[in-house]
Amino acid sequence: MAQEIDKLEEKCSELDSTARRMSAEGEAARQQCASRATQLQALQGELEGARRKLTEAEQRVARYRAEKFKAEREVQDIQWDQSKRDNRNDSRLRELQKTASCLKCAYQSAFALNKESEDLCTCLQLRLKAKSEKILNLQNQNSRLKQSLNCRITELMQQDESREEDNLTDGIRSAYELARENELLK
Repeated sequence: MAQEIDKLEEKCSELDSTARRMSAEGEAARQQCASRATQLQALQGELEGARRKLTEAEQRVARYRAEKFKAEREVQDIQWDQSKRDNRNDSRLRELQKTASCLKCAYQSAFALNKESEDLCTCLQLRLKAKSEKILNLQNQNSRLKQSLNCRITELMQQDESREEDNLTDGIRSAYELARENELLK
């Protein structure tokens, strides 16, 4: 029985040692658990912060997507407007090219007409010069004829005056003679 008591005491001592060891392990586990709880709280805080950041990032992404869509839409609108402007500019350019072609033809026609006009003008100037020279010759001839006629008229007038004087003298003589004959007849 003393052996059994020794065994039991030994067993109690072992159990007591085990209990102390288990108590120390439990305390260490409690401390570890408390430490892990603190870490868990910190991690939960970090997780909450990360969730908030993720939500903010998602909101920013949504905003960026909306802005990107808006920018793409504006780019499409600008490209559409540019395309319409390009089409209008192409049409305007074609019209300008057509107008330039017409103006070139008109210029060439005007140049040809101008050349013709210059040639005609030169010809008319030559004819005018010839006519002017002819008129000048005719005027000179006319002037000489006038002088000649004036001289002839002067001569004729002088001859006519002398004839008139002769005729007057003859007339007076005839009148005297007639008057004498009349008197003689009476």
